Amino acid sequence: MERQPINLAISSAFALSAGLMFQAPAVAEVYLLEEIIVSAQKRDQALSEVPIAISVISDAQFERSASNGIESLLLSVPGLTSRGNASPRARSLFLRGVGTISFSIASEPSVGTVVDGVALAAPGNAFSDLYDVERIEVLRGPQGTLFGKNSSAGLIQIITKGPTEEFEGYVSGSVFEDDYYKASASVSGPLNENLRGRLNGYYNSYDGNIENETINDTVNGLESYGFRAQIEWTPSDDVSVNLSADYSEYDNDGAIRVPISGAVDNATGAIGAPGINAEATIGDILNGFDTRTVRNNLATIVEGESLGFAINADVSLGSSGSLTSITAYRKWGVGGSDTSGQTADQDGLPGPILVDIQDVNNFQDTEYQTFSQEIRLQSAPSEKFEYTLGAFIYNTDIERFFSRLSVRCNVATGAPAPNGAGTCPEGASLPFGTNFAALADYDNSTQLLTAANDFLAFQAAFDPTIFSANTSISFQEANLQSYALFGQGTWHLSERTRIIAGLRATHDIASFDFRRTGALVNDGANAPAADAFGNAAGTFGGVRPEVLILDDRVTTDYLSGKAVLQYDLSSDIVGYVSYARGYKGPGFNAFFNLRDGQQGPISKETSDYYEVGLRNTLLDNRMMLNITAYTATFSDFQTNALVVLDGVNTTTFTNAGDITTEGVDIDLIYRPLENLAINGGFAYNVAEVDNFVSNPVTGGASAEAGTVLPFAPEQKYSLGFTWDFPLEALNLQLFGDVSYTDEQYSNLGERKSELIPDYTVSNIGISATTKDERLKVSLLVRNLGDETVPRFRNNVGGPAGGTGNAMLIDISSERLFGATVKWQF
Repeated sequence: MERQPINLAISSAFALSAGLMFQAPAVAEVYLLEEIIVSAQKRDQALSEVPIAISVISDAQFERSASNGIESLLLSVPGLTSRGNASPRARSLFLRGVGTISFSIASEPSVGTVVDGVALAAPGNAFSDLYDVERIEVLRGPQGTLFGKNSSAGLIQIITKGPTEEFEGYVSGSVFEDDYYKASASVSGPLNENLRGRLNGYYNSYDGNIENETINDTVNGLESYGFRAQIEWTPSDDVSVNLSADYSEYDNDGAIRVPISGAVDNATGAIGAPGINAEATIGDILNGFDTRTVRNNLATIVEGESLGFAINADVSLGSSGSLTSITAYRKWGVGGSDTSGQTADQDGLPGPILVDIQDVNNFQDTEYQTFSQEIRLQSAPSEKFEYTLGAFIYNTDIERFFSRLSVRCNVATGAPAPNGAGTCPEGASLPFGTNFAALADYDNSTQLLTAANDFLAFQAAFDPTIFSANTSISFQEANLQSYALFGQGTWHLSERTRIIAGLRATHDIASFDFRRTGALVNDGANAPAADAFGNAAGTFGGVRPEVLILDDRVTTDYLSGKAVLQYDLSSDIVGYVSYARGYKGPGFNAFFNLRDGQQGPISKETSDYYEVGLRNTLLDNRMMLNITAYTATFSDFQTNALVVLDGVNTTTFTNAGDITTEGVDIDLIYRPLENLAINGGFAYNVAEVDNFVSNPVTGGASAEAGTVLPFAPEQKYSLGFTWDFPLEALNLQLFGDVSYTDEQYSNLGERKSELIPDYTVSNIGISATTKDERLKVSLLVRNLGDETVPRFRNNVGGPAGGTGNAMLIDISSERLFGATVKWQF
């Protein structure tokens, strides 16, 4: 990947700002920007006053996107990317090229997500549906001083709409192509003199965009629904208490690996043959990144739930400030009940088509339960000194059940494959829709062996003289605790100069417990032969039949913080320089294929972050241009090291070494005409390895110095607009946006098989609103160019039979035309 000098991008951005500082207005008539209020420093402030790189998504922008969740931010926010995965638990967010890729339950994300002041424990929970949103703030760079958990690289703060003084509400419904439907509703208003309430809910349904030829049906779809209820009690003018509860469920057959080509050479990018098993199964459906066909014998299903309760109390202390308490409990899981969970067709093939090739299938059930308590004392606004002091308690319990079943045939009974290899009997696969949740009670880890034996009941469907099977069952538990005291103060040295400083003292505790057992059947005369993927005779790749019992605990104390010098160059130009020490707590490498000695512990990750920024209000308050340049070094970077064990690509969570990220961000809001508004963003980023330690399994280097980090595109930019046309009976609005994302890698190592090409996505729409703003009808085309947007790409090998190169896509990879009707009252 060709890289431009970082100083060129930075100097060009600041030259643009300097040039605009002294420009006279282009026209005499002035169209002012609306003031944007954010709470990035735990108090309401104008965006132009906050020395943090922030992108703000308003409720109107979010509504126009017609998206379900956080994915709608990925294209429009500078420096924000994500990693897809078949399991929502393993999805990750990245800011400025830094994020955490880990399959371990005993790990934390680098980019945190906070909803109404409550930190979400699991990175996958951040991808849940969003609705009734007031605004979304994306804060780039470490935010650990005030926000604490899970924010060493940045933070996404979601603020939902609260109860209102007046009665109001809305009902909205959308219909798109490919049987994609959305509905939402909300009602809010006073219940009596001291009580106000708000109730809202949503429903989404989408059939999918991939054809599974094995079952002749469309897959990669979704169905979800949820609600949120709030009651706000104000017993006096000085006290406000908000009680909230939310619940949602999701059920989808998405995140399917779609084969796009034969195996890709990691060094040259050359495309090889589809693979020894693929010749008989997928060789005739490959169509590059436009492929929308699979032949899976097992449904990839993800089911789960999310729920939470919170009490947010605010007490005014008059001239002394205010006291805030946030008490919260959250539960999130991939499989939150006995009948839900996640099944996955690991090999992506319709069965063990060829002799000695495995049919690999997974089932897992993961649950997070989190309690948090924050108490915060804030001073009243002052022209001399302002402060925020607080304490934070956090406790998360995680449980994960994971099982893998591998079946292979040992005797050729069918016609030879095109390559001459022997083939298995026709229909040699598990029945589609097999209920992997129908296992023995696995709530107690001592019952794992019973569960493993019961799991082998699936093998009874196969002739033992032809087939052999292996299974492993694991039960994992982890506990992550954090206790912190924090404070931040702002000294107004003069009318134009301010110093901001903050500290956070953190005590973290991480522990885990791991149990795994397995069973091998039909060995002896029918034991599997040695295969082409490094599996010895009598063994199966990707499963561990031995019993393994591990547990450990680690504690860490750390002092992190920030320091900022802020100076008003003029009444419209604010500049700042800042330093922040980022921190992420310890963890363990707890995952299914774990071997003794690989568990860790994984020590803390720290960073030194430097920023310089300009907050520009230009052209008589018609333009806001915010520019930030940064450089940061991360030490003991926590990431996955990819190794091959037993013929299977295996990720090992470890402290890999040192990395650097540096670049420039630009956020733009501009109103050149009374009815025309333009917004945009640009990010230039270089995130790469400085020095990596040896791979903990192989002893070899995980990545050479200069290796680009995954999901770190060098350039990313977007530009959007709204254009209003007031008519006699209606208000028309034309809106649209276009975004570009540079090429990026799915994993560490710059392997050509994992390179996601650059892509450009555009959306266009028009809406008509009645003069009383009660009825609104919108038409929208999402992804106008029908661009494929891969969330992940890799070579599928090992027990999968070397099927070749594959990708993950979602609903964003299709052009969709739809209409929305919204009625407000």
